[in-house]
Amino acid sequence: IGLGYEKVIVQGHSKGTTVAPIYPVYYNNCSGKEGMTDANDPHVAGVITTGTMREVREAGIWAPWGDYYDTNVQIAHAAVAAGLGDQVQENVYYAQIRTRPNGPYFEPAVPSTANSYLSFWDNPLRDVRNTAKELTSPYLIIHTEGDFNTLREWSDALFAELESNGNDVSIFRQDYTSLGYPIGNPFGRSAHQIAHPAARDEAIFEINQWMIDKIPGAQDPATDIDFVAIDNLPDFDPPLTPTPTNP
Repeated sequence: IGLGYEKVIVQGHSKGTTVAPIYPVYYNNCSGKEGMTDANDPHVAGVITTGTMREVREAGIWAPWGDYYDTNVQIAHAAVAAGLGDQVQENVYYAQIRTRPNGPYFEPAVPSTANSYLSFWDNPLRDVRNTAKELTSPYLIIHTEGDFNTLREWSDALFAELESNGNDVSIFRQDYTSLGYPIGNPFGRSAHQIAHPAARDEAIFEINQWMIDKIPGAQDPATDIDFVAIDNLPDFDPPLTPTPTNP
């Protein structure tokens, strides 16, 4: 906001879709904001999610290592109980080959701390079905055909639930595979990332049209943005990830 922006749109992709609705909804829970009366952060004009997860357990069970989802969570809770929540664990959280619509797909295990693992995979705040219901700003869900990382059924179900709840929610179901665009690996990684330039342009057009339809002032000229201050923003250093114990 100190950069000259009046309002922002929060956009999340894939795992980030479980976080995007949290920003505006939990505004009053942030330090120094407890006395605020706004139901959501007044600086957030809208929320967009692409490659949407509806709920992390549903996504975790669908993941390549989904047969081990509950075991992984139990291992992480046991590590926390033993006082090892911040210790990087390698080759602990199981991965395995699973079959997907276009063939087998393998995703290796990655180093993680138990606290980090649980903050995503066993955290009720990551349930978009609940957090998004508290949104007072418009919400756009985008699903791209051929994306098997996050299923269309999840986006469709979330849209129906939020529409029934009375939220200002829209959905864009984007053609991709039927247009001949390659979906990537058997998990549909390219479709998940909207990697094809023509599809990406179409998504940008749809987002722009949604903004025009839903957000007052979206077409007003941006005259007060402080580009010098933006250029001087610090990078994240060190990166916000644990350092593995081995290279």
